Amino acid sequence: MEDLSSLMAVCKLNNDTFKYKRILKIAGPIAFANASVPLIGIVDTGVIRQVGNPAKVAAVGLGSLIISFNYWLFGFLTMGTTGLTAKSRGENNLSEVLNTLLRALITGFGAAIVLIFLQFKLIFFYGFI
Repeated sequence: MEDLSSLMAVCKLNNDTFKYKRILKIAGPIAFANASVPLIGIVDTGVIRQVGNPAKVAAVGLGSLIISFNYWLFGFLTMGTTGLTAKSRGENNLSEVLNTLLRALITGFGAAIVLIFLQFKLIFFYGFI
């Protein structure tokens, strides 16, 4: 029992260094933004449902799924860049912060170019144009 109380004393945090309100103030908008992405597809589907054409509802649902998939697929850029930037900033290494930003931008723009190219290939393959 004595070990447990000493462990609890060590784990007790000082209120000045760790404030839940500050963490929630920072993390709250991020959590809300991540939770709102699927809601966009739900609203779009509900609006198109008023038209009454099941094919249009299915098309909007599929488009919403594709957009949501791509959003979460490239979420690694956000999470990875945030962690590496925070580490470099904590070490006061400004050049590594800029290098991390540059790598993320190159990866993002490269992936965007590939997706745009694939989009046009799919459009011509299925004969939509």
